[in-house]
Amino acid sequence: MKSTILIVEDDPIIRSNICDMLALEGYETLQAADGEEALLLLRSKKINLIISDWMMPKMDGLNLLYKLKSSKLTRSIPFIMLTAKSILEDKINALELGADDFLLKPFLAKELYLRCKNKLLLQKSKLSKDLLSEYSTEELQTKDEFFLLELKTFISHHYSNENLKLSQIAEHFIMGTSNLQKYVKKLTGKSIFEIIFEQRLLKAHELVLQKKLSLSEIASINGFKNSYYFTRKYKAYFGKLPSKSFINK
Repeated sequence: MKSTILIVEDDPIIRSNICDMLALEGYETLQAADGEEALLLLRSKKINLIISDWMMPKMDGLNLLYKLKSSKLTRSIPFIMLTAKSILEDKINALELGADDFLLKPFLAKELYLRCKNKLLLQKSKLSKDLLSEYSTEELQTKDEFFLLELKTFISHHYSNENLKLSQIAEHFIMGTSNLQKYVKKLTGKSIFEIIFEQRLLKAHELVLQKKLSLSEIASINGFKNSYYFTRKYKAYFGKLPSKSFINK
């Protein structure tokens, strides 16, 4: 299967030239004019390597790099930064954020190709080692487990937001809303909002048992629009009213 390389560059001529050169070497290519377009493609396409310019409108290469390396789902994608900037401090900043390689403009087509080839070979080698390790140790987490862990962390930070939208969750995971829903359903058998709703009820239940806050305060903290709605849903889930285990101080 051909590797797919995403070229993120605001200059259409440079972008097209890089794509043509890599296509001649047998790679599939995708194009984006800035970091925002790149994130949209990453939500729906399988990308094996990213080549990105540094200076771009809307979202530059450094911000794109930061977003990708901040997520467990995309941090393993090799990232080559292109720039006309030769300042050592800038190069160090990019490498500290997780750039896998750094290439100054102007560059030779052969040099870029060889850097891509080496990064992809290194990535395949790493994935092979991880795959073998997966069957020899229980410590290594699979991609699915990484995703569920990150989803749990995200929900723990946002479960109280009653206005949380699917598009916001999808943006965090750099996925399309449809792909996100299918992926969560496949892994858990539940919709993402069913999981969030359960988390709200479980957190609310903990507070009910602590008996330190009123029912209306607990409802508000956990993202329920009012205490009546919270009480009704609590009873449906736990089989009893929260007042049964709640004593107002």
